[in-house]
Amino acid sequence: MNIPIYTSIADAGFSDLKEIGRGSERAVYISKQCEKQCENKVLKLSLYPYKNKQVSREINFYKYLIKHKVPITHLPQLYGIVKSKNQLGIIQEYINAGQKLKPDEKAFGELKGVYDLPLLIKQPNFNQIFLDAALDKLLNYLLTYNIVVNDLQPHNFCIKVFEKAYKAYLIDGFGSRLWIPIDLMFKSQGYEHIVHQWAKFKMFLQWD
Repeated sequence: MNIPIYTSIADAGFSDLKEIGRGSERAVYISKQCEKQCENKVLKLSLYPYKNKQVSREINFYKYLIKHKVPITHLPQLYGIVKSKNQLGIIQEYINAGQKLKPDEKAFGELKGVYDLPLLIKQPNFNQIFLDAALDKLLNYLLTYNIVVNDLQPHNFCIKVFEKAYKAYLIDGFGSRLWIPIDLMFKSQGYEHIVHQWAKFKMFLQWD
C-alpha cells in the first residue's frame, strides 16, 4: 500500500477548515467541504515546523503497520500525509462521538451511533457485557499485532453501538514514544508495555 503524499492542504482536498481540537504540538481539523460530502476525514496538522514529534510518530507507526500488513480494524484508517516546507500532517478516518450508523447497521435499542467511552458508560441503558466484550477484542487486537500504545485515556476510545454487539476503536494515543523503539522491535517488550498501559486504563475507568 502506497500512502498518498500531498504538498499542501489544498492538494489534499481540505478547504474551509474547522478546528475541532488543539494540543501543544498540533491542531485537528475537519473540512467543511468534506463534511458536506459526508466524507469522514480529519486532518492532524503540526502547529510549528520545528515541533512535529507527534505527527512524525504517527506517520512512522502507520508505516510500521503497513509494512507488517496489520489490518486496520480498530484504529482510524490513514488516507494520506501532508508534507510541505512548513507543515506536516496526516489525514485520517474521522471516528467521533455523535456519528450515525450506516443504513444497514442496526442500533441497540435507544442507543445508536458512535459514543466516546466516558459518555457511553454514563448512559443508563448501555450494555456492560457488550462493552467488556468489545474492549477484550480491542486488547486482543493490540497484543496480536503488537500495536504499541502510549496514552490510553478513556477519551481516546470510541465505541460503535450495534444491535447485538459493540465495537471499540482506539482513535489516538498509539505508537512508540521511545527514541529506539524496542517495544516495536521486540514483541515481548511491546506485550509488556501494552499490558501495563491497559492496566492503567482500567484504573482510569474505575475512577470515572
